[in-house]
Amino acid sequence: MRAEHKPVHFACLEKHKDILVLGGAMADICRGDVYVRKMEHFDAVYRVGAEYSVPPLPASKIARLHTV
Repeated sequence: MRAEHKPVHFACLEKHKDILVLGGAMADICRGDVYVRKMEHFDAVYRVGAEYSVPPLPASKIARLHTV
């Protein structure tokens, strides 16, 4: 696992754990919003997110954050 993928994997694992506690499954997710600082991480975010989802993949939105 590449270093830049670790935060994405952690976020997916935490989401998965929370959904299981509530009696759901990852297949119940219909949309995911992702906020990144560097758009070059988009491919990694999409690839890791797809590992935790089942087809059909949930709708997603990715947005770049700007710091002032």
